[in-house]
Amino acid sequence: MSKSNLFVLLVSLALATTLPGCKEYKGEAAKRTSNRAQPDPAPAAAQELTSNMLVTKLDPYILCLNDADGPIQENVKIYRETYIDAMENSPKMLFDRGFRGFRPTDDTNYQQARNCVAELKENAKRTPSMPDADRAATEYASVLEALIPLMKGADHYYEQQNFNDDKLEEGRALNNKLQPLLSRLYELSVQVRDAVGEQKEKQLDLWMTEIEKTDGKTFPWYVQDILRTAGRSFNAIRDADVRDVDSKTFADAEASMQQAYDAAHAYGEANRNVKTQSSKRPMWFQLEPNAQAYLKRLKSFRRTAEGKDGPTEHDSEELLHVYSALVRKYEDLSDIEQE
Repeated sequence: MSKSNLFVLLVSLALATTLPGCKEYKGEAAKRTSNRAQPDPAPAAAQELTSNMLVTKLDPYILCLNDADGPIQENVKIYRETYIDAMENSPKMLFDRGFRGFRPTDDTNYQQARNCVAELKENAKRTPSMPDADRAATEYASVLEALIPLMKGADHYYEQQNFNDDKLEEGRALNNKLQPLLSRLYELSVQVRDAVGEQKEKQLDLWMTEIEKTDGKTFPWYVQDILRTAGRSFNAIRDADVRDVDSKTFADAEASMQQAYDAAHAYGEANRNVKTQSSKRPMWFQLEPNAQAYLKRLKSFRRTAEGKDGPTEHDSEELLHVYSALVRKYEDLSDIEQE
């Protein structure tokens, strides 16, 4: 499988910032909880404080990566894949292949990027300390800050199609300054995402343990297990994209997702009449079609990986698309529940 930046948008910071309450459902789970010995309140309070601090710390990193870094990296990908051909053949090739500059369409003056720089620098100083994420985020902010004026200059140059007048002379000069910084920005983006993702995993594991202790494995637990397993399977395939591995990696990712889905589906079928405390159907029933679609795409990806040529860029993009849809569906449903 060839190396690429196919998974540059790791929406899998998908482990959600907030989770549904543990005592959300009516029925047997609530009865079991009321009869169960309660944990000592002091350790629970301390644990809750740690979780809240973790959320406060991680949120700015996640928002910055999704709102500023992601859209910029999409344009960087087009630029880096096309620039050499444009330089050797026709400067207009960059324009013809869709490159209009580095600026995200909804961030006309790089304001989101500027906000991101300020927030990352400030957030790296906040507690709790996360050495890997804080170090990478601080350097990322400095690199992005240096890139903004260069990207703005390139945006103007290409939007005005000035390459038709100077035969790409200014474009070459800009490129010599841009390329090392763009490469470093991408490396740091991956480092921050990996470090934050690791912390989110710890956070989710903690929450799921608490859910299971208080209510057992009910709908909230199965929803989070689906998200956790989907994130891990997606990350396994994303990491394989930059390593030469055999198709067993993809088969294992599919098997873990199949197991999680089967368990959640079985629980849902056995508890179709359960309602939330606000008398709504549990989130799982609305999320299940997206979980099914992701599992289906995983199977397709694995079958392609077992073939002679292996997965294509289109296969990888489709997997990213379906995974992103699962994450966004969860986020949308979580927002509705909190209203």
